[in-house]
Amino acid sequence: SMAERRKKAIRAERNRQSAAASRERKKHHIRELERRVSMLSMENATLQVEQFNKIRARIEEEKRLADENQRLKNQVNATVSTSRLGGCGAWYQQLLNPIWILRDRSISSQLEFLDSKIEKASKHLREAGVDAETKPESDNSKTW
Repeated sequence: SMAERRKKAIRAERNRQSAAASRERKKHHIRELERRVSMLSMENATLQVEQFNKIRARIEEEKRLADENQRLKNQVNATVSTSRLGGCGAWYQQLLNPIWILRDRSISSQLEFLDSKIEKASKHLREAGVDAETKPESDNSKTW
């Protein structure tokens, strides 16, 4: 009958409108998720740069302390070799073994590694238009 066809047509139109609204909500949700991914990626890269810089500073301090330690050992060695305990000089030389040379090389390798990581994370930030020295604002917004 005519009334049933009219009801079906109205129902079909409502279903189309509901489906269109659902698709629009889904698009909006996807855009919001993409925005958050982008924002969190930038924040992650910024935090990586900070972390690598802190590690680099720690390694440089470690190297400075190793150099100072070596300098002090050299002073002690010079003192031991010129003192009346000169016979202990050979024993003390064993304490000054080449491990420091290997250690210095590993520190240099560590610094090179960190420099490459810092550059990679900084490049990511530059590509995203963010200064590597500043943090992006925290995303506290709700998307639901």
